[in-house]
Amino acid sequence: MKILSCLILAGGMIIPFADFAGAEDAVQKLPEGKSMTPENAIAAAVPMGQKGTIEKVAVEGRSFKEALRITVSEKCKAPWDMQFAIPCGMKLSKGDAVVVRMWARTLSAVNETGEAYISGGAQRNKAPHEKPVWASLSVPREWQRVEFGGISNIDIPQNEVMLFMHLGQNIQSLEIADIQMVNLGQGIPKNLLPIMKLTYDGRKPDAPWRKPADESIEKIRKGNISVKVADADGKPVEGADVQIKMKKHAFPFGTCVNADFLGGVRDENNPEVKKYREEFLKLFNCAVVENHLKPPRWEDPKSRECVLKALKWLKGNDILIRGHTAVWPSERHFASSWKKIIGYKEGDHVRNKEQLLTAVTEDNKKKLQDAVQNHVTDIFTATKGYCFQWDVMNEPYSEHTLMDLFGDQVMVDWFKAAKLADPDTRLCINDYGIVMDGNHAEHYMKTIKYLLDNGAPVEGIGEQGHYGQQPPAISKVLQTYDMLGSFGLPVMCTEFDIDSQDEEIQADFLVDYMTALFSHPSCGGFLMWGFWEGAHWKPEAALLRKDWKQKPSYKAYCDLVLKKWWTDAAGKSGKDGAYGVRGFLGDYEITVSKDGKTKTEKLKLGKDDTSISIKLE
Repeated sequence: MKILSCLILAGGMIIPFADFAGAEDAVQKLPEGKSMTPENAIAAAVPMGQKGTIEKVAVEGRSFKEALRITVSEKCKAPWDMQFAIPCGMKLSKGDAVVVRMWARTLSAVNETGEAYISGGAQRNKAPHEKPVWASLSVPREWQRVEFGGISNIDIPQNEVMLFMHLGQNIQSLEIADIQMVNLGQGIPKNLLPIMKLTYDGRKPDAPWRKPADESIEKIRKGNISVKVADADGKPVEGADVQIKMKKHAFPFGTCVNADFLGGVRDENNPEVKKYREEFLKLFNCAVVENHLKPPRWEDPKSRECVLKALKWLKGNDILIRGHTAVWPSERHFASSWKKIIGYKEGDHVRNKEQLLTAVTEDNKKKLQDAVQNHVTDIFTATKGYCFQWDVMNEPYSEHTLMDLFGDQVMVDWFKAAKLADPDTRLCINDYGIVMDGNHAEHYMKTIKYLLDNGAPVEGIGEQGHYGQQPPAISKVLQTYDMLGSFGLPVMCTEFDIDSQDEEIQADFLVDYMTALFSHPSCGGFLMWGFWEGAHWKPEAALLRKDWKQKPSYKAYCDLVLKKWWTDAAGKSGKDGAYGVRGFLGDYEITVSKDGKTKTEKLKLGKDDTSISIKLE
């Protein structure tokens, strides 16, 4: 479903897209070198591939006047199915230091981050096509300069060296300009080659969004606790020791979980399973099952048994549960029984929408529609009482085959069927790319409005929150939640991750993103899409390494959620027997003691201030 984004040079050097903070000194020490590419490299570029177009376009308002616009309109089997090559005018020797420089921007991309993915560098133009200096890149939405470098480990003759850019990683559109490959010669230390640091608007400690965010958190995420201590006769007790200990947040802080670790597929006495459960319970109060509730898995009896056990385990540990996802309306996510209805055999894959549409006939179309509707009823009935909210449908912007077949009204039908089956769960819609992609966001807003206007019981909005090498400005995040919040429904971040090799920015952006969301009155929760590298679809984005060592983002999360946003207080009751604090909303344990007498009570602090009277008898 999703593309792993990274920036890894041949030889292991990691180079992310970024501004040039921290790299300028190193770049200034490098020799000028000799350009290996023609002066007008854009004009010399040779397009290759039949899955889209590569054309020269004019550029205004920049130091460069033209760019290559690449449009990949069909899925490619390999990244080099769409590429361009620029001939080089000199040989490449073993030990040569090479730097590639260019400007680039994403116009559109059908993926969660909204960024195009490319790879490129120096390559031999004949078998075995060695790539001595090579990088995989994610391309930001705005024009940005990038440099990456490496040391060649082979000799390539002059007539065999070319600068290649592979472009077919995704359906996407982007522009590349002012591209150049420079040979710096021999003897250049690897640590002087450009390594640029990521950043994002709003990262600075004095960024203007921070003070209003803290003020909002104080106002909307906290309440007053008043404890009144009395003796057996009901008279105030002065000088009693009062401890107010927070036990659980009211706000959902969660992650997706692998049901195999919770539902008995893996031995619960296995040290890895025990550690997985231990860390999960330490960090989170909310969970969503990663895969087992999706249509193909739900239909499998063993998978269904596993996930129902996992739901029982989560509920038994007082964990809020999100359901995900009843319908994922593309041919790639059909249950096996749905495929059988339209003539596919067991194990057959639907390769594309066009193939599926030819298999749908007037005879089987209604059967398929009924099967999907019955699936919604079945899964909501079977999970009733477990989930406080459910994604009825997922990713309508890019995954819309069922709507193409049956019309948009079918979405309304799914929501209504879900509400009939489980009236108590909050019904949600979920999609990606909302912060990063304006077209995606516009479609999402129109879809939600359509559903509400046509009577669909939509009760929550999911914003997935997948990010690549270039995180968005915090102001953009807040603006997006303003927009989504205009419907008056709670908005959840449902699948957060930042896939970057830069662990410093991972930690910083996690804290800033969570702070922005926690400060926003429309935000109803935050979930990340995994926490441990050993069970994560993007291992680099995890909080914990495979060996369970903590990454900077782990400490940042704990310091924020379990320290800064946590209330533990102690003091003595006054003459009136009262002691009070302002604390974060959630569950508390209140202990009072004096003269050898102790009593403990539980308290739930909601949006309204809460008082509790405790008698020492």
